[in-house]
Amino acid sequence: GPDGRLDAMRALVAGVNASELRSVVVADDVLEALVDGLADPSPPVRFWSIQVLDHLDDVRAVAAIATCLDDPVPRVRRNAAHALGCVGC
Repeated sequence: GPDGRLDAMRALVAGVNASELRSVVVADDVLEALVDGLADPSPPVRFWSIQVLDHLDDVRAVAAIATCLDDPVPRVRRNAAHALGCVGC
């Protein structure tokens, strides 16, 4: 996108859409960075961290996303609930 979001996602985890992300395996330091993003003060960072973690096939991502169910921002909470409820998507 114009703000570099898609390029950043591709650089971080090698994919941006669900098909690409389902086949990605990230290094531990990348996973840790995404998990750290869940506690970032910026709601968009928290939202997009969930968005990427949602598609990774890693049980550690599920536990991390669950911490966002109490996020103060409704959009972030909804994204966390969606990510936890749609393991198949």
